[in-house]
Amino acid sequence: MPKKIVIFFLFFLILSFLFIVNNNINNLKTPEVNAAGEDWYSNGGTWNYRKKITIDHTKVADVDNPSIAYANFPVYIHTTDLSNIKENGADIRFTLADGITEIPREIEKYNNGELDAWVKLTLTKDSSDSTNDEIHMYYGNTNAIEPLSSSTYGSENVWDDSFKMVQHMNETPTSTTHDSTSNNNDGNATSMDPIDQITGQINGSLDFNGLDDWIRITNSVTLNPNYITISAWIKCPSDELSINSIVSKDYYETGNIQRVWQFRKNADDSLRLIVFKTDGEYKSITGTSDIADNSLHYVAG
Repeated sequence: MPKKIVIFFLFFLILSFLFIVNNNINNLKTPEVNAAGEDWYSNGGTWNYRKKITIDHTKVADVDNPSIAYANFPVYIHTTDLSNIKENGADIRFTLADGITEIPREIEKYNNGELDAWVKLTLTKDSSDSTNDEIHMYYGNTNAIEPLSSSTYGSENVWDDSFKMVQHMNETPTSTTHDSTSNNNDGNATSMDPIDQITGQINGSLDFNGLDDWIRITNSVTLNPNYITISAWIKCPSDELSINSIVSKDYYETGNIQRVWQFRKNADDSLRLIVFKTDGEYKSITGTSDIADNSLHYVAG
């Protein structure tokens, strides 16, 4: 009998290479207080505080040109020591190192001083450099409101056109699961209960029972790319011996299922990505690592 699989964090359906800067390379400095004579962000009112965030270049893989390879990347920011911030982080803004130039951000969670956020940033330093990229986080504006998601610096613009769907899976699964991109590839839960929202890698996850729990997303033209990369945080029981789908695309016609592609855990606990042809043939690639060990794994295919 299939057993449950827990999918954490989010998964991506994208056209290009994915790189996430993990929270352990974001160093948040002691907050500064707004003072005269400094370059200080002022769009939309007075922002009383800011923190400098340093991205450790030694944690960024060496490439020929980071400004090209890491252009417009979604960088994850996490901290637990904040104060003087409005409910849900509505007054949080981010800028480049100059302290003025605003960049898009998505506040995934702000609660009791703990922040999970994403910003769109072009990284210019990697492990071959001797200096770091830096940005600023501003807060402490009681008059600020949450930017519209579709606005220039709103949450949807953290994810550029190469991202076709981003599901954080942090909602109670009796409601809609929201796509963070502008493509509106939102999902609807089937046979799931509030208790299926559990602790995950970042701000929640969904616990799927391997039988009749799933998230269904209506097909759209944005989910038909010529090339795909899929990634997810998952956790599988160590005694899991069946095939479990992480994410797949299927067509349903008069009771028949036509599978287009599937990203799954095999019965031997390896990872497999399969792309099916219309003639019934398929292409696939299979990993060599055992991912059913009751531990978190970041998987991609």
